[in-house]
Amino acid sequence: MRRRYPSSAVRTVFSGKNFEGNRLLLMVRDLKLVSEILVKEFPSFGNRRETYSGNGVVDSLLSQLRGEDWKRVRSIVFPTFTTGKIKRMVNIVKNCSQTLMKNFQNISETGKPFNVRE
Repeated sequence: MRRRYPSSAVRTVFSGKNFEGNRLLLMVRDLKLVSEILVKEFPSFGNRRETYSGNGVVDSLLSQLRGEDWKRVRSIVFPTFTTGKIKRMVNIVKNCSQTLMKNFQNISETGKPFNVRE
């Protein structure tokens, strides 16, 4: 990484020091670099920190899997999500996100607690 991004460029590509407990985290802000890390250079960055939700569905998501499990699931899922299909989904996701935010806003104005799973 340092060879590709000299120290003068590091500040524009990476955010400042971030910690999770005593563990230093690297957070990438450059979308092209994120793509490179998650796709082209995945073998070098494949085993990121592990998280467990206790929910079997969430723990089986592609972003949570490691090693051979990740490779197997990715080979099944990858053909489904072509660039063209993802671009067509952007507006759907955007509209759903806006609806969700409006609902959260309306609920928060009541001042009452609510269950996000309802």
